[in-house]
Amino acid sequence: MEKVRRALLELLNLLLPQRREAALIAATSDAEALSKFSFGTVVDGIHVLSSYKDPLVCALIRELKYRRDRRSAEILGSALAEALLSFVEDEGVLERPLVLIPSPLSQERLRARGFNQVELVLAVAARRLGEARVAGLLKKMRDTAPQTSLSRQGRLQNVEGTFALTGALPEGLLIVVDDVMTTGATLSEAKRALRLPGAREVVLIALAH
Repeated sequence: MEKVRRALLELLNLLLPQRREAALIAATSDAEALSKFSFGTVVDGIHVLSSYKDPLVCALIRELKYRRDRRSAEILGSALAEALLSFVEDEGVLERPLVLIPSPLSQERLRARGFNQVELVLAVAARRLGEARVAGLLKKMRDTAPQTSLSRQGRLQNVEGTFALTGALPEGLLIVVDDVMTTGATLSEAKRALRLPGAREVVLIALAH
């Protein structure tokens, strides 16, 4: 069956050429894509699920971010759900409700793109987990320069004080998720914004690094 699917995809690509990243995703099974993600790597206090250097991981994130690709959202959300199941089992926090918090976009960026790609991933993860819920607890108060264009110190200064809480802290384990981690400055600042009003434990997760 898999050979037939790949043959049909090759034929479609000849008739309707795809972008390289879209073609890579189309030629990859869900199981193969999910195998690229795992729980257990921690970088500067942030749980990292995969490497952005992997062509497929990069393609999934970019196709979701720039083209709102539904299959990419499903794969990334499923990978996150599996990682969270591993986390709660390893940490012995199965009884605590999970509160999934997307790393927010500025209003300018949100208007330009039309959606927050991390929210789409969290919606899939929450649906698969059943007991988790998505909460937009953080608001980005100002637009910032792209982190990739800055030095490490510049990235830290770029996001300093940029997040604010949108409401009361809910009960449960707070988990902040971003798609790509560079230095970890964005996630660390998000954690600081949640800790200021009294959050005792905040888990940080990046889909890729």
